[in-house]
Amino acid sequence: MRGSDDRRAALRSAIFDGDGQRVVAALSKGLRGDLLQLTGDGLLVALAEGAAGGVRSIYSIAT
Repeated sequence: MRGSDDRRAALRSAIFDGDGQRVVAALSKGLRGDLLQLTGDGLLVALAEGAAGGVRSIYSIAT
């Protein structure tokens, strides 16, 4: 369970800092159903920052 908490913390931190590249890095490790709201918030941050290439790679993981 600790790894799960670490991933959640890393994603929250990246979103709070507005760091789209870190958001993409955190999400590229796989999407989790229990983090859907946080994932959506993170993707908005990444898109606003222009990390679109990374967002496309995450989309390919999810589909």
